[in-house]
Amino acid sequence: MDQWMNRAREVSQGLENGNQILDIYKTWLELSQLNEWLGACHITSAGMFVTMNDIGLTPELTIGIVEAPNGRFFDHSWVELDDLIFDVAIGFPDTDGEYVSAPIFASQDIGTGRTTSLRYGVNDKGLLSPPARNVASESLEEYGKNNNLWQRVEVFWKCHDQQVAKEILRQRYGRVMRTVRGEVL
Repeated sequence: MDQWMNRAREVSQGLENGNQILDIYKTWLELSQLNEWLGACHITSAGMFVTMNDIGLTPELTIGIVEAPNGRFFDHSWVELDDLIFDVAIGFPDTDGEYVSAPIFASQDIGTGRTTSLRYGVNDKGLLSPPARNVASESLEEYGKNNNLWQRVEVFWKCHDQQVAKEILRQRYGRVMRTVRGEVL
């Protein structure tokens, strides 16, 4: 993980608000590793979206189909900020134990130090699976009820010695919907 963070730190130097973005990204990366969140793209992207918003950034919470270099297609969620992709969950095995890529920071694969070879939001390979369509159709309020979203964001802020009440988070972000890339619902 040190190598990943060193590469992300290098990339962050060229971004507006780079240090703040890096700090948020690093915490979600550490929480994912510590808690062994596998196949947790929907929850980690939602948490990263909320925390980026909390510091005044304007990210977009996104869901769609991703194509890996090996030709594999899969449903996935990620965050976009200033047309750049931020994706912590991709760096951990999915629920089937399959590894796809190192994490993506500002569209850079922080394992290789190159622009990601993943294709995000492809629209030529079918539809989202029924579970992903359900996630895409739910507000963060609906999604958060069954996935401990607000508790995970509270834990994130505790890592930064701050407290945020779940009810305030629900009020601020409960109506947010994911942007669907590559498919019209």
